[in-house]
Amino acid sequence: MEDAETNTPYDDAFRTMITDSSILAISLINAMFGEDIDPSATMVTLQNEVYLATGKKRITDSHIQIEGVNHFFHIECESISGDSGILVRLFEYDSSVAISHATIEGNTLNVTFPKTGVLFLRNTANTPDDL
Repeated sequence: MEDAETNTPYDDAFRTMITDSSILAISLINAMFGEDIDPSATMVTLQNEVYLATGKKRITDSHIQIEGVNHFFHIECESISGDSGILVRLFEYDSSVAISHATIEGNTLNVTFPKTGVLFLRNTANTPDDL
């Protein structure tokens, strides 16, 4: 399952929420990250395709920027809990996102990782509280 590009109805519903209902998406961001963003703020969905060093393409569930907020958000929606591979995928996605927004000042590369979270749709004994 390492490079499986699985697409479930849950992925489709989550992406629809992200692209078509910014009020719900911002409410989720506020709850997940302890933010206090006005639900009517302008939300922009950014490119969600990342390319790994191996040249393989991966699709993130979300890559979001909100007007007036100085950081980006990345949320993955998982219908299967306890998959430790999510940690590797999150790092791959977030590294790519950080590099895509990087700046260079002199000999310094400045990267900022997005605020990242996972929405687990099922809870089992293997579902982590923190990643």
